Amino acid sequence: MVSLADVDNRDNQKASDSSRKRPSEASQEASSSPKRHRPHYPSTIPSRFWDNLSKVPLTRNALRELDRRQERRQIAFHNADQEQPSVQRLTRSARRSLAQENHHQQSAGQILGQFSPAHLKNVRRFSSHGGPDLRDLIGYPAPTQALDDMSSSQTSPVTRRRSIRQSRRSPYPSRSTRKTTLPSARTKSTSPYDRAFQQHLIDHHVLPDGYEYPNGHLPPEPENMEEIRQALARRRASLSPSRFTNEDFRRFKRQHRTAQGEPAVLSDVVPILEGDQDKRNAARDNAFRNLEHLTDDTLVPGKPDLYYGARPEQLNPDVRSALSGQIVPTAQEELPIAPNFFLEVKGPGASAEVAPRQVCYDGALGARGIQSLQSYGEAEKVYDNKAYTLTCYYMGGVLGIYTSHPIPPLHPGGQPGFVTTEVKQYLLTADVENFRQGAAAYRNGIDWAKLQRDEAINRANERAKQAVQAVQAVGGASHFPGPSPDVDVKVNLSSAISASNATVNGVTNMLMPASQDVSSYEPDVFADEPSTSLPFPNALAPSHAVESPSLLSQENIIHRN
Repeated sequence: MVSLADVDNRDNQKASDSSRKRPSEASQEASSSPKRHRPHYPSTIPSRFWDNLSKVPLTRNALRELDRRQERRQIAFHNADQEQPSVQRLTRSARRSLAQENHHQQSAGQILGQFSPAHLKNVRRFSSHGGPDLRDLIGYPAPTQALDDMSSSQTSPVTRRRSIRQSRRSPYPSRSTRKTTLPSARTKSTSPYDRAFQQHLIDHHVLPDGYEYPNGHLPPEPENMEEIRQALARRRASLSPSRFTNEDFRRFKRQHRTAQGEPAVLSDVVPILEGDQDKRNAARDNAFRNLEHLTDDTLVPGKPDLYYGARPEQLNPDVRSALSGQIVPTAQEELPIAPNFFLEVKGPGASAEVAPRQVCYDGALGARGIQSLQSYGEAEKVYDNKAYTLTCYYMGGVLGIYTSHPIPPLHPGGQPGFVTTEVKQYLLTADVENFRQGAAAYRNGIDWAKLQRDEAINRANERAKQAVQAVQAVGGASHFPGPSPDVDVKVNLSSAISASNATVNGVTNMLMPASQDVSSYEPDVFADEPSTSLPFPNALAPSHAVESPSLLSQENIIHRN
C-alpha cells in the first residue's frame, strides 16, 4: 500500500529531476507552445442546457430532467428532515388516534375504482388534455403525518392485503407503481435532437431552414444559391440510360425496401447513390469531439453518418495546428479535415423531424471550418454571404440537400450565426429519371464541395507561405503566429501581405487562385471520379502551392466519362 509520504517523496524526486535538465531541453520546452486541450462534451444533457433555454418545449428529455430535479428536491427534503432533531415523540395512543383520524383518506386508485366505466372515460378524456394545473405542488414536501401513515402501513402487511381485496382494481397505476416503472422507462434511449435541441440552436443564432425572425424578417439566403443549383443539375455520364439501366434502378429500390436501420442503409443503399467516389476523402460515423463547441458546452458533439473532407497533408502544418479546433473533427490525424459535405441517413420508422435538425448542426460546423480557412491571416472574419458547405439527408427514399453559410453577429463582439437553406429535394424511389436527377445532384455536390474546400485550403496555404517569406525578408524567425484566444484568427502580417488585399464594402477580398464561376468547374457531364487537375499544395513542399490562376484554367481540367 502506498502512503502519502511515498507520494510526496516521489513528487519531490520528479521535481529534482526536472530541475537537473539540460539547458537545451529546458529552452525547448519553454519555447514550445502549450498543447491544446480537447473540448469536453457531456455524455448527458446538463441542467444548464435547460436553464438557458428561452422556451422549454414539452419533450421526453424535458420530462426526464423534471423528474431528476424532483428527485433531488425530495432527497434534499428527506435529508433535511433527518438532520432536524425530534421535538416531540408520539406515544402509541397518539399515533393510533392519528391513524383513525386519517382512516377515511383514500388513495387515487381507490377513488377511481369506485367510478363507473362512463365516469372513467370522462376522466381519461380530461387527463388526455393535461389534467388540472398542479404546478403549485411541484417540489412541495409530503406532510409528515402522511409519511408516518405510509411507514406504519408498510409494517402491517395483513392490513395492506385486506385493503387490496376490499378495493376494486383500478385501470390507472398508483403512485407506488409509477415509481417502480419510472426507472425502466428511463433506460429507453432517446434522441438528443429534439425540439429543445433546435430551440437551443436558435437561441445561439444557428437557424434552421424556414426560420423567421420575431419581427417577420427572413435570414439572408446565400448569394451563390443559383450557381449551386446549376452545378447540382449537371448531367453525369455514369447515370446515362446506357450505364444506369432500369434493372439498376430496380436493384436500388429492392435495397431500399429491405434495408432495416441506418447501418443497412449506409452499407446497401448509399453506395448505389454515391457511385464511384474517392473514399480517401470520406469518413463514417465519427463524433466530432475535437472541434470547439458551436454554442456552449452543453451540446453533444456532431456525428454525421458520412462526411467528405480534405486529406490532412493538403494543408500547411502550421495552419492545421492553429485551426485544429475549427477544421480537425477527431483526434485521428489520418481522417479527413475541413469537412464541408455531410450525409445523414434514417431507417424505416425514424422521426421526420430529427434529420433536418442534424442537417442544421452538421452544416454549421462545416461552414465554420471553411470560414476559418478563408479568414486565416486576416484581421477579421470573412463574411461574403456565400455558401461553401452542403449537407444532405436520406430518409424514406427522399434525398434533401441543404446549404449552410455564416452571417455576422447580431451585435458587436457576439458569436456569428449560421443559416440553413434548402436547395432541393428528390424522391429517388419514384422512377428511374427522378433517381438519375437526385443521384446526379448528390455526386455533383460532392465534387462542388471539394472545389470549394480545395480553394479555401489553397488560400490558407498561400497566406502561410507569404507570411513566412515576409518574416524571412526582415531576418526574423519563420514562424507564423497562431490564432488569438477568441478564435478570430487575428494575425498581424507584414505590409507585403496586407498590400495584396483590398477591402470593398467592408468585406476583405483574398487572393483568388481561380474563377468562382460554377460553370467553369466541370463540363456539362460531370465525372464520377474526383478531379485531379487541382494542384493540392503539399504542406512539406511549398513549391506545390498555387502560383497562378492559370493552373486552374479550363484547359487543365481532365475530362472523364
